[in-house]
Amino acid sequence: MLKTPVRDSLGFTKNSRAKNQAQLSVEEAAGVWSASVTNYTHAGLCHTLESSGVYADPANWMRSRQALVLTSERLLLFNASSWSLEHVLALSELAELVLSSYCSTVVVLRMHRVPDMVLDLPSSTRARFIDELQFATNAVNERWGGSDFSGGLQVRQECEAITALFDQNRTKVGLLAWLEENVFLFLPYVSTAVLLVGDLFFFGQLDLRQHIRGNEWGWRSYYFALKSGPVRKLVWCKRPTDELGAGVVLLKDVSNVQPLDTPSGEICLIIDYKANGRDELLTLRAVSPKSREDWILSIQTMQTPL
Repeated sequence: MLKTPVRDSLGFTKNSRAKNQAQLSVEEAAGVWSASVTNYTHAGLCHTLESSGVYADPANWMRSRQALVLTSERLLLFNASSWSLEHVLALSELAELVLSSYCSTVVVLRMHRVPDMVLDLPSSTRARFIDELQFATNAVNERWGGSDFSGGLQVRQECEAITALFDQNRTKVGLLAWLEENVFLFLPYVSTAVLLVGDLFFFGQLDLRQHIRGNEWGWRSYYFALKSGPVRKLVWCKRPTDELGAGVVLLKDVSNVQPLDTPSGEICLIIDYKANGRDELLTLRAVSPKSREDWILSIQTMQTPL
């Protein structure tokens, strides 16, 4: 026996408080689709990037957990606990959905006159959401026409480690920087940041073994980036928005890259290189064997002549 998928999984149509706030039109009341989402931009994109307070914190689950309700005309977002209406988006504002190959759950909603919104849904729900949203948006576009409504809702898949975020004026103001699969940083856009200047080939976080003082050595965490272009290099900095780097190694000076597991089980890679005519090495610690493998492969790929 086949069952028709439930469209209103959150029971919005039976929630009088939510319906009173939504003020549905006759067309909208004909049917809705609903799902639970995490809205990392619950306070608005610019507030999320600029504020360090709890209110705008993307990880503040009491505010970021929301109930999404899709009607034939609008996208409604309610607080998941109180069912208070937090955001209302006309489907005519939607221009594009941006997906990343680094994650099967996050989707960036890009709009004509509204700042980008970053939502997180289970992968199976995201696929259904995209289908439902495309269908509803295309119906609105066909109904109203005009320059803002041509071409339908586009879905763009990105493979880069950096996903740009734009404000209502289509100015780049933020970034999703993917450190690894399903792990990202929410960052303000700083055009002169070390990690953004030049062509970025690979990006992530590693621990660097450093001399602390005396005979003492220890690990310090840095953000590393492989840069392509005329001068291929590995650069690193303490914070992802730093405009001055903490170190750099030219890939032409790298003689060997190899994995190393320490007796205590630390997952490391060793980079042998020359600096000022002397043999040097970097000992880096990764969070997982896959992360280490990705770094080694990326460095070796960058060493391949053009």
